[in-house]
Amino acid sequence: MFQFVPLIVDLCIQIVEARGLEMTGVYRIPGNKAAVTILQEEFNKVRITWVFVLIEKQL
Repeated sequence: MFQFVPLIVDLCIQIVEARGLEMTGVYRIPGNKAAVTILQEEFNKVRITWVFVLIEKQL
């Protein structure tokens, strides 16, 4: 999408644009601390494609 934006930022923007704009609280309500920590740990361990699997399960 954007040439000088980190890949993970670009992918997150694409997900929000595709699914998040119609969801309540995407920007106003913070995520559950435990769920965010798990997602961060998983992201640090595996490839970005695995993050999409986790996000799909939560949506």
